[in-house]
Amino acid sequence: MKKRFIYSAIMALAVATGCIKEQGEEAYLITRNDVRTKGADTIPKTIVTGEGAFMYGEAAADTIVANTFDVIINNKNKVETLDCFLKLYSKYQKLDLDRNAITDVGYVYSHTNQSPTVDGTNCVVMSNKKYMKTSEVDSTKDEFSFTGECHNLDFNTAYYIRSFVVSTKGDTIYNYKTLRVSTNLPHNVWFQRKDAPTTFGGRQNCFCCTYKDDVYVYGGKAGSKFYSDLWKYDKVNDTWTQLATCPSSANGAYNQTEKANGAMFAYPCQAHDDVLLYMVGGEIQGGEPVNTTVYYSTKSGKYCQEGDHPNYGKEIDARDENGKIIYYYKKGDETLYTTDGTISGAVKIGATVSISNGVAGIYPKVNNADNPLGGLKGCVAFTLEFADKTEYYIAYGKNSKGVSPQIFRYNVEDDGAMPHYSISSDGKSLNQTTEEGFPWMEVQTSQKDRATEGLYQPICQICDKRVIVGTGESSLPGVGYSKKFYLITSTSKSQDEVNVEEVTSAPDEFDARANAASFYLNYSKDGENFEKLYVGTGRKGVEGASDPDLLNDLWAYDFMTGEWLKCADCSNIYREGAVGFSITRNDDLFSTEYEENARGIFSFGRGRVVGEAEFKYRNDTWEYLP
Repeated sequence: MKKRFIYSAIMALAVATGCIKEQGEEAYLITRNDVRTKGADTIPKTIVTGEGAFMYGEAAADTIVANTFDVIINNKNKVETLDCFLKLYSKYQKLDLDRNAITDVGYVYSHTNQSPTVDGTNCVVMSNKKYMKTSEVDSTKDEFSFTGECHNLDFNTAYYIRSFVVSTKGDTIYNYKTLRVSTNLPHNVWFQRKDAPTTFGGRQNCFCCTYKDDVYVYGGKAGSKFYSDLWKYDKVNDTWTQLATCPSSANGAYNQTEKANGAMFAYPCQAHDDVLLYMVGGEIQGGEPVNTTVYYSTKSGKYCQEGDHPNYGKEIDARDENGKIIYYYKKGDETLYTTDGTISGAVKIGATVSISNGVAGIYPKVNNADNPLGGLKGCVAFTLEFADKTEYYIAYGKNSKGVSPQIFRYNVEDDGAMPHYSISSDGKSLNQTTEEGFPWMEVQTSQKDRATEGLYQPICQICDKRVIVGTGESSLPGVGYSKKFYLITSTSKSQDEVNVEEVTSAPDEFDARANAASFYLNYSKDGENFEKLYVGTGRKGVEGASDPDLLNDLWAYDFMTGEWLKCADCSNIYREGAVGFSITRNDDLFSTEYEENARGIFSFGRGRVVGEAEFKYRNDTWEYLP
């Protein structure tokens, strides 16, 4: 009887002070300065519902640990579903656990109800004891914490969410402060695509170029193993296809086809309705730089065939070693050659020769000098647009003398088209004095107020009609690895002169590096245009070291603002020597439902996973959504 009286009195006091609401009424917020009978503790803010509620407590604000999503890729390698979810953390304290054990915890959320409750309209409950961090509530303590996840949420939607706990008496205590969170369309994220075929194998420092919807990757190395196979990646269908392996002596011209760490470009040969892929320079086993150029015809599917060369069969003027045109005179049955003067009674005719050269010129012979510059590795290739044509360039890299600051233009018209001849002493015959033309011509660079800087293993990216080159080992003394970026543009003066100017410096947080990867994205999102160059991964340490101190960060240079932005790390793999390129997808959930189709790709390279010590040559492919 006495116990029943005490309980009734306490309940009456609770109702009178507003601690308890009748069952079925809305949850409410208590703010009290009442003093408990046990001491001078102030009753904290809390929300209590349910019949017989007798639970006080304080819930610190819930915390969002992660607002993210999972990508589910089906067996056709398309994004099939996206699970948008929240990870949360909650802590309760000052609970009267002496008389009220906790039986359940959870979260309740809604995108319309700003004060979500378990039985509320348009509310969803996630209640499960497994989310409690403590395996068992200790009744001698007055606080505990737990975590939880809310899955399958809608994108671009505002959600109201808060935690709750349930006592043995049936009380439900809610966090007094509701979280409001917006689940935006995923952006600035990486997810893994299908690996390249196992026959491709992991490798680094491949030659790589893009032409329309295809990406071409040639060669590369894995340790002491060097490759000469050529692969095509279809950016639309996300498939890899092996095209051919270059023979060790293509067309009898070369014995250095297994190589890595060079430059590559695609040349559309209109005369043959063909696209030729040029693999220039690079290094062979042992790290020796080479000066040979190999080309592949995408039409014939063969390397270095005479009939595929852009100038094969072309009739040109015969010239002497000084570049003068050679003429011949026909007098009866007699033919006489000369570079000037006339022969009485003879008809003057220009002497022409037919080009039978089937190989690209050795790279490069500076100013048509007899001695080549030597091999070049870690160089880059790019194109520049002029008023009437596209020109092709090779730049920078390292030769036997060190890092080169030079830029060379590939003169297609002169490739194989400049053999020199000498006239015999009797003037009746021509003798060829050189085997082939020299198409690689050094160009002049207009660079303001700075020393000319060459770069070894830089990134090179064509951004619309501009070219950005940056990072890499510097040719300037005392610099080491560079963190500068340069804009290369054409001039109106000549195809043999280009402008080079420094763009906004990367921030202090950006590590100077070499052998990084890059891609360029120009896209629209939510009615706003974006144009950015992305640069990531690379090496801070010594080339070839057992632990080269690799990176996995990603940075974006915003052409609209001229600023550098830190982006999401490139997965959990630190790597160097990867290939990077951009793609446009039109066949998955992002593009069909959210109109997001501009992506970046990093693949291959040498690297290691976070937490692992072993470095591996990789063939994995990662896709970046900006």
